[in-house]
Amino acid sequence: MNKSQLLKNLKESQKREKERQRMQEQKFWNHPSGLDDLEGVLEQRTKTELDEIRKNFGFKGLSSLNKADLIAHFKELLPVHLHRTLSYMNEGAYELVKKLAAGEAHVSGKDVPFSTARKMVERGWVFPARNDGKRVWVLPKELRSAFREADGQKLQQQVRENTEWIRLTKGMLHYYGYITHGAVISALERLSGRGVDIQRYFEVMRLCSYYEVSTISGGFFHAGLDFEEEKELMTQHESRPEVPYYPFSKEQLLRAGATDPSEAMQPFMELIRNSYDVDEEEILDQAYMFGELLKEGVDINELLEEFQEAFEIPNRQVMQQVADTFVYANNHTRMWMLKGHKPVELSRHKQASSEVETSEKVVPFKQERKIGRNEPCPCGSGKKYKKCCGSLK
Repeated sequence: MNKSQLLKNLKESQKREKERQRMQEQKFWNHPSGLDDLEGVLEQRTKTELDEIRKNFGFKGLSSLNKADLIAHFKELLPVHLHRTLSYMNEGAYELVKKLAAGEAHVSGKDVPFSTARKMVERGWVFPARNDGKRVWVLPKELRSAFREADGQKLQQQVRENTEWIRLTKGMLHYYGYITHGAVISALERLSGRGVDIQRYFEVMRLCSYYEVSTISGGFFHAGLDFEEEKELMTQHESRPEVPYYPFSKEQLLRAGATDPSEAMQPFMELIRNSYDVDEEEILDQAYMFGELLKEGVDINELLEEFQEAFEIPNRQVMQQVADTFVYANNHTRMWMLKGHKPVELSRHKQASSEVETSEKVVPFKQERKIGRNEPCPCGSGKKYKKCCGSLK
């Protein structure tokens, strides 16, 4: 089979898969919104979906039951045990369920990614339906009552903590691109000043969609990388064992991911303002884009080629000026391959962990949190760590 035929087959396969997912999503939401009792709502779900609910709650001895018998047990079990999965909520999910529990009808579900929507259903928080052709969430009266009973200071504190975990983990991925589970847990414990419930943490992260947080299997997180990018960045990190993760403060990590260009791009922006008739919004967009490419390790020559696609370069002098701003930005950008350090920091200091450029309190990374080989794997597989993610190290 020639290359052309292979590409054609691949495109056709991708098209079929996309259509399959579209149909699956359509079926997922295609239920009446008028049902208000738990039994009626559960009857709308498939046996496979009910089995996922059973697994997420850890209900034992029910795997061999048919759909009707499973629903009969769920009617009794879900209201009693709902509080267990509520502890995995972030602030967005909490506010959604709180609205439904307060009696608000037809809360929109149109902007929720399909993968996240399924996970929310599997935890018994909400159920999908349609109202006048629009995607909406419903919550049976039995679960509305269970939520109101569970809602209180303890749950609200867990929700705040869960949300902070997500933001801090995203911040680490913004600066590092790739980081092991142990290093994340270690950082969170030191940044918060208290221990992390590992099982709850990974359940919380499993509900994320992003470069929101890609991949929690294999013993690490990464920032939406494909296989080759992931492998290359992992190699770059491992090739610098003497370089610790840059010790960002809690405030820095919480601010990470803002779409404002970094300070390293200021000379570039000033050059564009002085040399081109371009509005400020486009200058900011271009500076942010080039800053992100530098952070990810893109070569300066590639940046110059990208620049020429967007801007006309009138002469060699301007070309050199642009190149100079990229060189400056490259040296002052926190890079994935350098574990969040700037090249200029590592060139000035052999012990980069002692370099602190901010007056904010910075908490250093110490020995990363070790997950015991015989502990349950935090990825949620149910296997021991040594026979799951631990075996991939």
